[in-house]
Amino acid sequence: MARAYYLRGEARLSLGDNRGAEADFTTVVGVDPTNAGAYYNRGLARSRLGEKQGSGADYRTAAALYKRQGNQTAYNRAQKNSAKIAH
Repeated sequence: MARAYYLRGEARLSLGDNRGAEADFTTVVGVDPTNAGAYYNRGLARSRLGEKQGSGADYRTAAALYKRQGNQTAYNRAQKNSAKIAH
């Protein structure tokens, strides 16, 4: 189930449906709270919607999960986006 919502969320992001993408990625993290990609993408959707506080929190959560998973490249990307939001 989570995979279907994740894929639909990605499609919605690419089509500019940021509110729909946010909802799909929220469903994914509700089912799988260790899905770093879902937090990252929800952060992206929220950033595009102007929701700085929510997007920053999602990027920080994604970064922490990526770090635990040993994914340094994704960790760096999430950290960079989190820092952009903070300024």
